[in-house]
Amino acid sequence: MDMACGTGEIAIPLHGEFSRVLASDIEPGMIEVGRDKAAAVGASNIEWRVGRAEDVVVSAADDVRLVTLGNAFHWVDRVAVAGRALEWLEPGGCIAILGSSTPWSGSEPWQAVVVECLEHWATAVAEVSPAAPGGSGDAAAQRVTHDEVLRDVGFGEVAQYEFPTPHTWTVDELLGFLWSTSRTGRLRQHPAIARRFEADLRDRLRVYDESGQLRESVAHYYILGRRP
Repeated sequence: MDMACGTGEIAIPLHGEFSRVLASDIEPGMIEVGRDKAAAVGASNIEWRVGRAEDVVVSAADDVRLVTLGNAFHWVDRVAVAGRALEWLEPGGCIAILGSSTPWSGSEPWQAVVVECLEHWATAVAEVSPAAPGGSGDAAAQRVTHDEVLRDVGFGEVAQYEFPTPHTWTVDELLGFLWSTSRTGRLRQHPAIARRFEADLRDRLRVYDESGQLRESVAHYYILGRRP
């Protein structure tokens, strides 16, 4: 079961390891792209569903061996989703929380440029469209780590595994990634400002891109928990 599956980045590679894969996402457009990608590689054993991770229903007749969430666990009600996963999994089955560092979280010079540019244009958006007051949840709850959540709901053998991977971006690839993240969510609501941001970032990064220096070490990780 791959929850918050996006366009199938996890579900599709896993289809050959399981007799059936369930993949759900709240965005219908993501599901449509996922279906097309799966069809292109003959992944016919994936069942695509539209819905919130918190509302996923798994039949009691399904033998769930693995539940996955990729770069999405922080967006859902973690306790509720982990608790439901524990109920679905057969004894010995696992939940895997997958993630990676972001291009703006490293220490490379070009990453500082990205951060500065994002902050500059976020200010421009705030000037024309102030954010609504209020937070996005209990701050104390958000400080609980993913592995602590898994242990608290009843998973055992919880451990995190990391594997850094060298990566070189082009500006087009980097912008494509940025536009897919929540970091640019408010920018996307203002197309004129979004176009100015993109032009500005391209200009600031030109010297790095031309010399092939948009390099970083991506800190990929997964947190694994097992149902006793």
